[in-house]
Amino acid sequence: MIRGTQGRVRDTAVQHALCDGDRMAGETMRFEPDLYRGTAGYYDRFRLPYPDALIADLLRRAAPSGRGRLLDLACGTG
Repeated sequence: MIRGTQGRVRDTAVQHALCDGDRMAGETMRFEPDLYRGTAGYYDRFRLPYPDALIADLLRRAAPSGRGRLLDLACGTG
């Protein structure tokens, strides 16, 4: 076990996976439930917007009519 920057104890295997990106097969990554608490405002303030060309291409490809359903699987400020 190691102690994180905020004094939280983390499993060394998880810390290793976070640093090196080489998780063992079947290993579960565990995070503190409040890991990002208080950061949504910074995400919203400093995250760059999507380019207009990307939005236009997405609209062209998806051709939303407003009558169907849409599932958003993107990450957000949560």
